[in-house]
Amino acid sequence: MFDSLDDNATEEQIGAAVSELIQEAHDRAFCRETLLMLATNYWHEAAHHHGAKARALKWAAQEIRSDE
Repeated sequence: MFDSLDDNATEEQIGAAVSELIQEAHDRAFCRETLLMLATNYWHEAAHHHGAKARALKWAAQEIRSDE
């Protein structure tokens, strides 16, 4: 879903991409520290995107961090 986001993406599409990114991070992380590192990576990656993709990455990072 994330890869298909464009500047015309709806809030629902962005939300679905956020859920996908969060699930991907949880699947890849083997501990809490790794999960937080992936959230940081999402935040930094957002600087390389704009619009819906940047928002999705930032929102996913914030959501992961808020789960602490």
